Amino acid sequence: MVPHRERPDDPRNRREPAYHPAMLLALDIGNTNITVGLFRAGALLATRRAATNGRATTDELDLLLDGLLRLDGIAMADLDAIAAASVVPALTGAIEAIAERRDRPL
Repeated sequence: MVPHRERPDDPRNRREPAYHPAMLLALDIGNTNITVGLFRAGALLATRRAATNGRATTDELDLLLDGLLRLDGIAMADLDAIAAASVVPALTGAIEAIAERRDRPL
């Protein structure tokens, strides 16, 4: 067997994390609840839950998320990115609009 030599330029030999250790808002948008997780450098800082309103406007959802974050002393401006999983198409579009409005990657 020939020993494998590590090549520094090979991406498989990277020693840095696969994500940027920033502030991430993770959303799980279900038919009953919206579950929010707040991560910093990969560590879970807080979780919150609110009832899903499938007819909520983008502004209403933005206010809801802002209020949930403020319960833990965090503002939307503190976020570096948003990750979302959704089974509610109307709210998926609203989250996309919020991310674009706030200039945050989704």
